[in-house]
Amino acid sequence: MNLRLYNTGLSYTCLPNDSRFQFLSVQSSCGVISREYRELYYGRKSCPIKASYSRSKSRGRGTDHKWIVCVASDSSSTIQTAEEKDGKTSAKGKEEAGCRVKLETLDGCKLGIGKFPDFEYNAGGGGGDGIGVNMRGGRIALNFDVESLNIPALTYETTKFLGLPLPPFLTITIVPLMFQGFIEQHTGQVELKFRADFYLSMASLYKPPPLLVETFLTTEKAEGEMRNGRGQRIDSKGRCRLVGVATVVRINDFFINAFLNLPTECLADMSARILVT
Repeated sequence: MNLRLYNTGLSYTCLPNDSRFQFLSVQSSCGVISREYRELYYGRKSCPIKASYSRSKSRGRGTDHKWIVCVASDSSSTIQTAEEKDGKTSAKGKEEAGCRVKLETLDGCKLGIGKFPDFEYNAGGGGGDGIGVNMRGGRIALNFDVESLNIPALTYETTKFLGLPLPPFLTITIVPLMFQGFIEQHTGQVELKFRADFYLSMASLYKPPPLLVETFLTTEKAEGEMRNGRGQRIDSKGRCRLVGVATVVRINDFFINAFLNLPTECLADMSARILVT
């Protein structure tokens, strides 16, 4: 995405880094920036929007950053304030020309890694809230609050492997870090940038570092070198299937690296309901 920020002295990052999205996150690169307004230009298009931003002073070992997620439009602009802390993004603050979005995770999910058979996974009862912004052409931009987003853990009660429940001592906890993208209202297509840490634990005896999974969850087809899946677009009741293929990199744990043969691919296959109000 070709974005320029004029006369601000700020660094900027596009989230996600894909031309299909129009989200922009802006972070102060130095000092304390008081709350003010700047003009932001989307590439070479003449569509300036107003973006407010701030950065708080360092507290102890870390710094709390105020981010702005802006949605650029030829005819109007929408500003949504978000906070990032410890790598997580959560929607807060002011909403303009927006709508409410609710995600419900359902039964019939799968999770696969490498050449292992898929885990059969019941994610029923999970979900979270987000904010949607009406864009041109019937598209709704989505930003889910990861602080309220709950994806059930893979446990003895929720997951089967080769037809058998997971051992009671084994748990895989999913901690979302980012969940944002868009819905095409006319077609039911969904594209969501998903980033999460997966924590494996064997009772209290073994807890390796998390596995980072970052992918686009889509209602279309997801293809990798080892893994692939096909999603399903949203139906009249809001139900859909989201699939994504990601590369899981090595971590600082010899056993996990060897057992899973990292780096390798994983497949996320989520059955969900998305409701826009």
